[in-house]
Amino acid sequence: MLDFCNIDFMKSVTIFERIKRMKTTAQLPRVMAGLAMALTLQSSWSHADFISPTDRVPFRRDQLPIDVETMRQLSRQLTTLCTSLKADRPEDQRVAAQFLAVAEALDPVNRQASELLEQLISKQALQAAGDAELTHAKARAWRTQAWLASDEAGKDGQVLAQCLGDVLARVDASHPAAATHKSDLGKWNGWVAPLDDFAKPQPTDLAANNDEEELPEMADDSKDQEDEDGDEAEENEVEFAVKSGAITTPLWLYNEKTEAYALKLATVSMNSSIDKNNKAFRYHVNGSDENMIRGILLAINNATVPQLKEIYHGVPEGGVVSMGFSKNEYYSISRNGENLSAAAMVLAATAMSGAETTGVVIGIVKEDGKLALPRNSWEMIRMLSTAPPSRIILPKAIEDVLPALLSLDDLQFLMKHDIFLADTAEELIALTKKTPDSAVASSLANFADIRSKATSTIGPFVANPHVSKRLESIVAATPNYASAQLLLMQARGKRPVQLTEKMLAHEIRKALQPLAEINARAATNGDKGKVTSAEVQAAHDSSRAALDPLERIVASSNREFYGEALDLANRARTLARAMDKVGGKGFLFDERGFHDKSLAESSKDIQNGLPLIDRKISLILGEPLARKEKNNRGFRED
Repeated sequence: MLDFCNIDFMKSVTIFERIKRMKTTAQLPRVMAGLAMALTLQSSWSHADFISPTDRVPFRRDQLPIDVETMRQLSRQLTTLCTSLKADRPEDQRVAAQFLAVAEALDPVNRQASELLEQLISKQALQAAGDAELTHAKARAWRTQAWLASDEAGKDGQVLAQCLGDVLARVDASHPAAATHKSDLGKWNGWVAPLDDFAKPQPTDLAANNDEEELPEMADDSKDQEDEDGDEAEENEVEFAVKSGAITTPLWLYNEKTEAYALKLATVSMNSSIDKNNKAFRYHVNGSDENMIRGILLAINNATVPQLKEIYHGVPEGGVVSMGFSKNEYYSISRNGENLSAAAMVLAATAMSGAETTGVVIGIVKEDGKLALPRNSWEMIRMLSTAPPSRIILPKAIEDVLPALLSLDDLQFLMKHDIFLADTAEELIALTKKTPDSAVASSLANFADIRSKATSTIGPFVANPHVSKRLESIVAATPNYASAQLLLMQARGKRPVQLTEKMLAHEIRKALQPLAEINARAATNGDKGKVTSAEVQAAHDSSRAALDPLERIVASSNREFYGEALDLANRARTLARAMDKVGGKGFLFDERGFHDKSLAESSKDIQNGLPLIDRKISLILGEPLARKEKNNRGFRED
């Protein structure tokens, strides 16, 4: 949406800037008269035929009891319904403003909403959607409105429900709920202008009488200005070296086409720019709601900017590092948290140094400059087994868990990838350089030579005295080269026979992730919360496929812990069979509509059991405990 207030502000700033540069004070009276006229013009245009909504939204988006995916769909439904308005009368214009106000509040990056606003401002007719599309949008929007109006939806949900009822009643008066909204019930005051303001006639164009009233010619004072700004230029010498770059990191992304979340190896692209109106250095994530992601970006900013200043002796004033993903993919805020931190640090360093980067990074930069592990770091590492060969930089904090790769017989992973450990943000930056320092470059070349000669049976190969001796020299030169370090451990016969409790905790979390995904979706209200028996059975199969191979390497002291995970996976199989028994239809994971005891008990066991075992895993790994939603036995995403 165009920000007319900001445009007017910039016009005023331009006028004041020109006054500042004037050589003589004799010109000031005329300039001030021109400024007064400009400000009068601004005031006279405050009531146009169409009045855009303000940003005074009466509900908090982050407090709504629906997920981001549902918000985006509802936003698109509202913009679709808005096209059915002719908007040639004040009444219709106000309803259009209400529709688009709610649509943009739910999805600030809804392009169609922005385009419709521009059309309304420029008095262009709206092109109505097809009848089938309008009918579908009405049905879906009313369904969401009904849930939001319930007591379970909470205060902000109910405020949104009242606003939705108001606008939906204007385009679907025959709906049973429309009768309640014959007059507005929503909190529109201060957000959307009242009808009387839309009915006011457009004022005469005062600018037409002042076309020849121009500001006086400005003297050439560039030299004087250079002298005045000289000191400031000396203090602000840090600039971006390049405008673009990219790095790879595992992230949870939402795909708009498939309407699903997935953990994938994502290429994060970067564009650097300077914001002359804001001196603070900051990050931006394309396609994300700025209000919802602000806390995460602030944490990343507070941790990385001091490190950047120390390494590069400052940061560009007004510097903005914008990060984006592939088309139709968006950052999942609740699933990732600060997982973008390491990538952001590397990309900011790339923009400032111009050094080309490579590899995969995983980690969260903390305020002391140290690298910490993301919550699902082990799952991220394990997914790289099928990724193309790459240089992988991990936090040093994972060092005591990595030997589990030997217990799991994943030697191919270690031989395929160049895995390094970084303890600090500065080490992270150094290891991602495509041309690293001489010691790392030499070790990479030596390990590449070993890799080229490796056989399919890696265990006996690295046990060869000649190979193990070369691994020793690599580890001596670069102790943080984890691939060489672990293969040397294998060669010396020091691989762990059984998984430690920490290793097992990581593996159980990864194994139960398919079931956790089903539970999270099922615990979400609305149609999207429904799952099928086939999906539950698939989650069981995936979990068992990951858990079964662990049985032979689980220590006796961890058997009970392992048994709990196995039991949860088996409860999913019981649930799938019970769902088939009542027709294989989708069911919400609660007690409404259950038709047999097995269905109710198995779903409840999963709902209660997953948070309990996740809490146990967090305690074992020393992580902050996850917060459980008030009205939800599962964990709500985004």
